Amino acid sequence: AATLEAAGRRAGLATAWLDLAAARKALGQPARELVEQAAALAEELGLARVIARARQFLADSG
Repeated sequence: AATLEAAGRRAGLATAWLDLAAARKALGQPARELVEQAAALAEELGLARVIARARQFLADSG
């Protein structure tokens, strides 16, 4: 149960990093590093939806 709880927290963190990156991008601030960190964490956890969102963000950012 503790392992599942920790994975859930890490998944939430990856999603939060993407949300923060989107906010930073909207404000014209650098966001790529946050997205790359979120993508790496999502890949480690096997979170396909978060991985896809991070990849789309990076593709849209050029």
